[in-house]
Amino acid sequence: MKCLQLVLLSVFLAAGARAGDTTVRVSIFSIFKPTHVKVSSRNPLLLTAVAEDGKIGKYKSRSVEIVCGGRTPLSMETGKNVVLAGSARFRPALGHTLTVGVKDRPQREYSGWIEIRERQGFCLIINHVSLEEYSQDVACRELGSSLPEALKAQAVAVRSYALATADKHGLEGFDFCDLTHCQVYTGRDACSAEQRKHLDAVSGLALMYEGRPAMTYYFSTCGGHTASAADVFGPGADQPYLQGVKDGDSPYCSRSDHMLWRMEEERKRLCALLDAAMPAQLGVDCTIEIVETGKGGWVRRIDVHGKEQSGMGGEWFHNFMGRNFGWGRFKSGNFTIEEKGDRLVFRGRGLGHGVGMCQHGAMGMARADKDYKAILQHYYPGTELKLWP
Repeated sequence: MKCLQLVLLSVFLAAGARAGDTTVRVSIFSIFKPTHVKVSSRNPLLLTAVAEDGKIGKYKSRSVEIVCGGRTPLSMETGKNVVLAGSARFRPALGHTLTVGVKDRPQREYSGWIEIRERQGFCLIINHVSLEEYSQDVACRELGSSLPEALKAQAVAVRSYALATADKHGLEGFDFCDLTHCQVYTGRDACSAEQRKHLDAVSGLALMYEGRPAMTYYFSTCGGHTASAADVFGPGADQPYLQGVKDGDSPYCSRSDHMLWRMEEERKRLCALLDAAMPAQLGVDCTIEIVETGKGGWVRRIDVHGKEQSGMGGEWFHNFMGRNFGWGRFKSGNFTIEEKGDRLVFRGRGLGHGVGMCQHGAMGMARADKDYKAILQHYYPGTELKLWP
């Protein structure tokens, strides 16, 4: 398995000597399953269309309308021309960007170039962009902070995570999606010019452990202590630098609105939902018990007793509750359960899965005059900061 990962990583980085020179492929707008796409640029863009029979046509246009899923895989309108193709590539003039929009959604601006293919009746839109620009754009979107040292730490974490998960969607023909399943990516508009100046200072830097990119998970708020990766994601995710750390004597993330949360729900409703989701017969009159917690109170194991008994991990329960009751209500896997008549009261701390860097904690450390290196060492102890490769 390690050999396979190293081969995939070497292929992923073959485009350049530094991480910033590497091109990554990001699937954009896929959650909307678009059938109509518009690509435009301020200067004429170069369109290369490859027909199903292999014939290649090249066109210039400022704006192209693409339709997927009709009688042909792709049809495009470029001014007076209608082009039928199996796939297409759109490249802007040097120094320019592309604007991409799908029906009923705001347009977004992207660096690099765009590839569009038809997949199952929808348009698969892939942005080919440098890892450096991708890392900056994701950092600004994920953190949403103007604190330079916290933003630098976020960019290093983004780049390291991308390097460590280079084959995440390889079988689908791209490297990453633009959602939280990978890292949230919305293109150029995420960063201001001032933020990019700060991020240039950490260009190409990644966290390494034993010669390989570290798995730099991150999340919103830890509530005072981060979680162990093994406790949350299982033994296969265990790493020496992901054991969970105390977030300072007075939590660095204390300014977060998610430090403490409370959710109350009817027991029978919750039991019915668990009964439908679990293989065991639970019924609508069940009891839910936390049987094991890890560092900082993050829940490792829960037992549910009903007609039969079933057990589950704390993060499974966190995801189950988030999907059914809203991520803004059941915010993390760090919680307690209290019975209140026919209702259950959950009291919790933090927001997110709890592993790796606490983003609000990173901002708190930046406010305490800690630099990005200190932030990264706090949340990923034992890793090395290096210019990749």
